[in-house]
Amino acid sequence: MRQRYPGLRTSRKRHGRKKHIHAICPKTIGVRDESGAVPDASHICGVAAMREWCAVFPLRCHTIASLRFCILCQGGSMERIGHLLKKTRTRTFDEGNFRGHTDYLIESDPGARPAPQAFLVHQSPGWVLPPHFHLEEQFQVITGGSGSLGKHAVAPITVHYTSRETGYGPLVAGTEGLDYLSLRAVTDPGAWYMPESRDKMRRGLRKWQTTLGPIDVNNPDLRSSTTHSTEVLLPIDEDGLAVWLLRLPAHARAVAPLQQRGGGRFHVVVGGALVRAGDALGYASCVWRDPSDAELEVCAGPAGLALLVLQFPAQALEIEPRQMDV
Repeated sequence: MRQRYPGLRTSRKRHGRKKHIHAICPKTIGVRDESGAVPDASHICGVAAMREWCAVFPLRCHTIASLRFCILCQGGSMERIGHLLKKTRTRTFDEGNFRGHTDYLIESDPGARPAPQAFLVHQSPGWVLPPHFHLEEQFQVITGGSGSLGKHAVAPITVHYTSRETGYGPLVAGTEGLDYLSLRAVTDPGAWYMPESRDKMRRGLRKWQTTLGPIDVNNPDLRSSTTHSTEVLLPIDEDGLAVWLLRLPAHARAVAPLQQRGGGRFHVVVGGALVRAGDALGYASCVWRDPSDAELEVCAGPAGLALLVLQFPAQALEIEPRQMDV
């Protein structure tokens, strides 16, 4: 059968018609740069990145709108990788309700579901982020410093989850500041602060939040361990919300827990390194996997690996939040 998109290597699931684009071949589609050389496309990972690439090297045989799935040279999944060495941008805040800076690791076009979003926040010492809520489900992982979240003392590694339009906070940074990842399955426009935005919260929604930790991710010591383990930090509930911690010794391999009933996952490196796509992803790096993807195949670096698996509930991808059971 003739390939519909020349130059794009695709794969088809064994059961079903879903086709995944997993690599692009500039030579096949006749793309050349100004010097006549074939440009490198190995860095492309995601729809936004491909749009930028195609703006410079227009594709001959199709338009970007026809490509339903993102490009990745790792099995054709909807995988997104975020780490500081390849952050998309940094934004500094020195006024209003927040003081500090944010490193953006994964950004997506708003409006889609899923549209993963990941950024690392560095909150200035002593600064108090007022209570607030978001319009999308969210995980937060404390990666550095110390402080408090509401009534909970927080330090590395603490995991916090909150559902849509659920108020939480204040988030108070200690004397060393406070660093934390904010992770969402769907891109959120920003915070709604309390109490001035209380009237914006819809009544009757199912609201829930939970805090786990601090978690000792290095017990047992990753360097001396010879076996891998999977610890259930939050058992999977009826909606699919769950949290696991994987510990692997040096160069060991494993597969993430079975993905069921969920709305996608972030995999967060909290110790050692995760070897992925030829890179060693270090501390606070993250990998997003769509709910339709296979479980992540994990490979530890030379110092072992501690990996959080944060699974969103299925409702995270629903357009309208769920109501409370009557």
